[in-house]
Amino acid sequence: MSSIVPFKHVNGVEAYLVLDKPLYKPGGEAKAHILLENRGNERSLRVRLVDEKNAVQADKTVNLKEGERVVDITSVSLIEQPGVHRLKLYLDSTVVDEVAYITADPSSRRPVKVAFVWHNHQAPNYDPAGRYHADWAFSYVYKDILKPYGRGPYHYHTVLLENHPSYYATFNLSPSLLYQWDMAVKGRVVFKDGRVLPRESDEVKLVEETLNSYVEFAKEGRIDVLTSVYAHTILGFLTDVLDAPDVVAEEVAYGVKVSKEVLAGYEPLGFWTPEMAFSMKLVKILQDNGLEYTVLDDANHFYYSEGERGTHYEPYILLDPSTRSHITVFFRDSYLSNVLSFQNNFVSELHAWRNAYEFAYMVAGKWLEKAAKIVTVALDGENWMAFSKNPPLTAYFSDRLLLYLEALSDFNFIKTTHLREALEEVPARRVLTNIPTNTWLGTFNKWRGEVAEQEKHWTRVAEALRLLRAYENMIQGRDSYSASARYALWHALDSDYWWAEFWSPGVINAWLDEAYRVLQDRLGNVRVVDVKVRGDVYMGGECELVASVENNLDRDVKVSILVDSYVVRDIAGAPRQVVLKARTVNNVAFRVRATSAGEAPVSILLLSDSSVVSSYTRSLYVAQRLPHNPR
Repeated sequence: MSSIVPFKHVNGVEAYLVLDKPLYKPGGEAKAHILLENRGNERSLRVRLVDEKNAVQADKTVNLKEGERVVDITSVSLIEQPGVHRLKLYLDSTVVDEVAYITADPSSRRPVKVAFVWHNHQAPNYDPAGRYHADWAFSYVYKDILKPYGRGPYHYHTVLLENHPSYYATFNLSPSLLYQWDMAVKGRVVFKDGRVLPRESDEVKLVEETLNSYVEFAKEGRIDVLTSVYAHTILGFLTDVLDAPDVVAEEVAYGVKVSKEVLAGYEPLGFWTPEMAFSMKLVKILQDNGLEYTVLDDANHFYYSEGERGTHYEPYILLDPSTRSHITVFFRDSYLSNVLSFQNNFVSELHAWRNAYEFAYMVAGKWLEKAAKIVTVALDGENWMAFSKNPPLTAYFSDRLLLYLEALSDFNFIKTTHLREALEEVPARRVLTNIPTNTWLGTFNKWRGEVAEQEKHWTRVAEALRLLRAYENMIQGRDSYSASARYALWHALDSDYWWAEFWSPGVINAWLDEAYRVLQDRLGNVRVVDVKVRGDVYMGGECELVASVENNLDRDVKVSILVDSYVVRDIAGAPRQVVLKARTVNNVAFRVRATSAGEAPVSILLLSDSSVVSSYTRSLYVAQRLPHNPR
């Protein structure tokens, strides 16, 4: 389905019915807007509005010139009985539209909090040399994607905030997006094709203006800004499949750091979990970084959670029993969120207006659910606009939607809020003890499975992690080289590059190659360079093998060394733990016993974190020992 309400085109006339708001106090009147556009020849139409009791609320003739658009406003009497009611629009004798509205007493309950969470994100669209291969972080600010209503989606969100002062919302400005904006403002954007985005250009000035607007709205308390992991990595996959919680923890800390720095000291309390790829292993990581809440999916997280589960229209304390760590979780209404994400292909302004009313009606309907405390609508902030078949009309839709929500707020039915404010006004009361690892899609197949080539690249990632573990275990910690390798891994793992429809192996490999280059260079400086045999080697006898191990690094390292052979066995029976001094060659002796006769290879293996860092193999001949003479 391309939109909530389909395009309505009857005999050359586009026609819809909307009201001035979707929820009213009982009794009184509403303003019905009859939306007409003549796409054919001049004509006259009989227009009627009929309520559910078959009472005619309006009956008039409307004259339409060729190409003319008319918005006819008519007062209609509301049905006083509380509940859901309907009104039909007839053109001549044909029903062309039907709208629903609700009558209720706003004093009978508290207003429903409505939290829009806009996930504004971009992958780090530059290569290891710092050259940009895509400009979306910038063009989604300044490009005329939403013309004539606005520029790019990132900028238009600030326009909506400016034009609707009672509108509160939450934004995830992903750290990699903020970093790219910061680089543009500092004049450091050079593209791989040689283009440069100058600091003094109008485009960068608008980027700076947009960034400053978000900062000011955050300081004023109009918006809550979430932080995230630096790049858009699928965290639950990294923790549970790749067993890399340390990589996740470090990247989360770096993301928080970038957010604070670029947002002029703003202290984020909330965290956006990319792709909602959640794992319970994230709870402690988030708490350790001073983060208090995140947003997950009702369909794929809430309904499979364990604990004191009530409704998904309230926040929950999520407690990890194994670590006693906890965060607060808001669950998005996946239906409403996905409607905005995917049912946004509007044909005309009138069509967008009609859909804005319908979405506002669906939000207003949550008022009837007495247990509903907060309705969270969370989705990409830019893609639903930019990927629409008619992007400008999503801007028109957004403005109309906020007008409806403001009208509902004026009558105390709803109140738009952000998550930081919601935590104070709607504190979490119930405790969940487990949320299974999952994504907003209900699977990880989009990033591993839909493209056959993905598996080969995940194997490359696993190998890079093995090398990283080996190096950091060898140096007994981390250094600037391992930091560089980790940084490269963050970039390679951005989920946008792995998404099936945007599969980008070139970008992934560029960053994986960088991680490999750093780690293999460092590991290659610690190696076995020679193996000597002292003494003759006879079946059942003993001899000594001496391995020469070179450490060309500028620091001491700790490794394990063992003998691997079919013909001899290390008498000690266990690998040797050895500290190799910087810039030295060390001789390590092994007393071995020959267990088989003949010529066979003997290998000396240098290990770190159970991984082979270096090996040296030589051929060894074991002679048979003749028995003593009989006499």
